[in-house]
Amino acid sequence: MEDSGKISDFLDPYGHYNDEETVKMGDGYPNTAKDKICPHLMVCQNCQYDVVKFIQEE
Repeated sequence: MEDSGKISDFLDPYGHYNDEETVKMGDGYPNTAKDKICPHLMVCQNCQYDVVKFIQEE
């Protein structure tokens, strides 16, 4: 599986101009700010299967 980046980048192409807290309010996952996690889209390059995985922020 290859990390294709933050889900917010797919939902809002201009989202990277916003601060992280604003992005997290609109990413569709209620606990990303509280739990300090970031949803990323993971894609298999062989079969194109995709899944969201949460990456722990530092």
